[in-house]
Amino acid sequence: MQPDDLLTLIYTSGTTGTPKGVMLTHNNIISNVKASEEIIKVDASFKVLSFLPLCHIFERMVGYLYQNMGTSIYYAESLEKIGDNLKEVKPEAFTTVPRLLEKVYDRIVATGHGLTGIKHKLFFWALELGERYELHGKNGGIYALQLRLANKLIFSKWREALGGNVKFIVTGSAAIQPRLARVFTAAGLTVLEGYGLTETSPVISVNRSGRRRPCFWHRRPCY
Repeated sequence: MQPDDLLTLIYTSGTTGTPKGVMLTHNNIISNVKASEEIIKVDASFKVLSFLPLCHIFERMVGYLYQNMGTSIYYAESLEKIGDNLKEVKPEAFTTVPRLLEKVYDRIVATGHGLTGIKHKLFFWALELGERYELHGKNGGIYALQLRLANKLIFSKWREALGGNVKFIVTGSAAIQPRLARVFTAAGLTVLEGYGLTETSPVISVNRSGRRRPCFWHRRPCY
């Protein structure tokens, strides 16, 4: 077996007409795994929940990365049971796509609408606060104090709903709504947005924890 030997054929979700498979070698995948290890900081102490299709390159490559780092992989029973599995596994990280994060967000907001009185007011006060979040303390000291209170009263329950141990969430395959990135980050759930192609095995670029750039929230070119 040589590094340039064919490892897999992956048919991209964007294929139209006659199906076209992307030919990826062992070296294509392994080079991406090694590069991603410097960014996605997982190790043998981590537990991760996997629920994206392994027939797509995003989850396939990340699965190899987890195995190489000795990380424990737990596979969700179904898309409908992801919430239950997160509470059961209590993972430190997981990969997802924006649409699933939107569903999580919508479910959380629906819970807020079911609250009454002061709880209802506090919930949507915290939500509005999260929607104004900026990286690197740009909101100022008063905002930071308010966010600390919101984290204690409201956002801590969000984190508990995802198992209570999530250190970061990696999202790809489509652009995430800036509103979601702001709110989840304000809630202490770090979202690392990546970009890539099946043909690039797949990662081209990704925000790093602690070194994220706000360009992806404003849809500006990021260099």
